[in-house]
Amino acid sequence: MKLAAKVYVAIISLIGMGLGIFSVWKYFAIDKTPIAGEDAFTQFLVLAVITIVCRSLPLTVREGCALDMSFISILSAVLIQGPIAAAAIVFLTTPFVVVSVDGKKKTYRHIFNTSPEKTLFNIANLVISILAAGFCYRLAGGIPGEMPVPQSFLYAALFMVVSILVNIIALFTLFKLQGEFQFFPAILMGLVQMIPNLICTTPIGYFFALLFMQPSGQYFALIFMLPLWLARYSFKLYLDGKKQQYSTVETIAAALEAKDAYTEGHSRRVEYYAALLAKELKFSHKQIEVLRLAALFHDVGKIGVPDSILKKAGKLTDEEWDIIQRHPETGVHILENIYNYPGMRDIVLCHHERYDGKGYPQGLKGDQIPLGAYVLGVADAFDAITSDRPYRKGMSLEKAEQILRDESGKQFHPKVARAMIRLLQRGEVHLERTD
Repeated sequence: MKLAAKVYVAIISLIGMGLGIFSVWKYFAIDKTPIAGEDAFTQFLVLAVITIVCRSLPLTVREGCALDMSFISILSAVLIQGPIAAAAIVFLTTPFVVVSVDGKKKTYRHIFNTSPEKTLFNIANLVISILAAGFCYRLAGGIPGEMPVPQSFLYAALFMVVSILVNIIALFTLFKLQGEFQFFPAILMGLVQMIPNLICTTPIGYFFALLFMQPSGQYFALIFMLPLWLARYSFKLYLDGKKQQYSTVETIAAALEAKDAYTEGHSRRVEYYAALLAKELKFSHKQIEVLRLAALFHDVGKIGVPDSILKKAGKLTDEEWDIIQRHPETGVHILENIYNYPGMRDIVLCHHERYDGKGYPQGLKGDQIPLGAYVLGVADAFDAITSDRPYRKGMSLEKAEQILRDESGKQFHPKVARAMIRLLQRGEVHLERTD
């Protein structure tokens, strides 16, 4: 970690931990809310238990993006007992959060096997986000325990927006100090990604708080969480199914490439280059997901090509070349029963088409070819250029860049070629190797 990032983490951790301790002290010793009545104490305990369970059951939607339902209980705590209570709940429940981590061997993540710097920063970031948003909530006129409609819902939405914004800014500032990406585009992307979570969580948290305000409402709230946790479990099964499908694709691709030492790992490398290019071209997450799967599957049609042709070191005959040119169509036939990724088969079919119309299998050109196929074509060609082959050694990045320039508007779509050249010039393309 860079020095500036270390200093930043230390400052945020000290501020957040101080505010967390202050929140607990004020809630229990100054305001004495828990002893104000049995309901207040029971509410606090129930909210704490729900927060622990929700934080222990995050859903990894994609790499680097995990969501949990803890903001439902946090928002409810703010609306019922105030921001100080919510911060105290988060601060006190963190040591009890245990997260299951899937891998070759299932493990569990908790504060005792997580680096202290990461634990302290995460706690501090949450506490600061809650108290900053709570200040805005109170400033706007929100009063804990009072929920007039529709004002209180607007106050709840304000709290959620500010808390998420503060959390994202604090986190992405750390990434910026680490030099991982540009700050403002990342902030905007983070907010856009959080909008669905914000839209879903705020009404549920608001309704959850209304339940708590009924006589014995904390028990109704616990019952209310059961179908939510069931829905969470169902969604996890869906995500696990997608991961399993992706793993199956990787296995098929690896089995195909194992036939030839020179192409082993080719699909994985093409996937990496295609994803880099797609991000540079501002593809959506869904488009990138489809493109990555197409990259893994793009040569599956070669399963119908004899080894004598695939491994031939010399020049192919016209008949052999004709067999090779049929592999995109063969691949599409193999993939025709995959319905979850519309557009993937068109990308696989067209990844050897050329911008000037001299490609195969259909001789399409220009806008007749999906942009994703052009991206896959550049990624495929780039790996072929820079990898060793039976008849030559892999070329340098400088030579690859020159070929991209020469073939722009011919083999490659100019927009895609320029994007790859920009990545090369910024040093963001690293030659992937599997050995």
